[in-house]
Amino acid sequence: MISTTDTDGNKTPIPVNGLDAFMWMPYRNILVYTSFPSDENAKPRVTFQEMPSRRILNIHTMNDSTKMDMYYHPQGQYLAIVNKHMDKKTEKYSVELFETK
Repeated sequence: MISTTDTDGNKTPIPVNGLDAFMWMPYRNILVYTSFPSDENAKPRVTFQEMPSRRILNIHTMNDSTKMDMYYHPQGQYLAIVNKHMDKKTEKYSVELFETK
């Protein structure tokens, strides 16, 4: 669970099922987090959430992911998600790039 301050100055939690990691987007008020929901039908996802409004901007689903790592471009214009997944019995990696401007 992530805690933030709402528009009235009160600390309130943002419930996230299966939260793995989160980062603030450089130069913008956007929280990006990865999650692996405990529901067996739900797929791992990357969520972009605007703060302080808490509006969900985008949810990107990653199929068959076992681990996701986030890396920002030094100027904050791009976000790379390194997605580790299994293909049959072999570990494979893919990179998803997101433009954040």
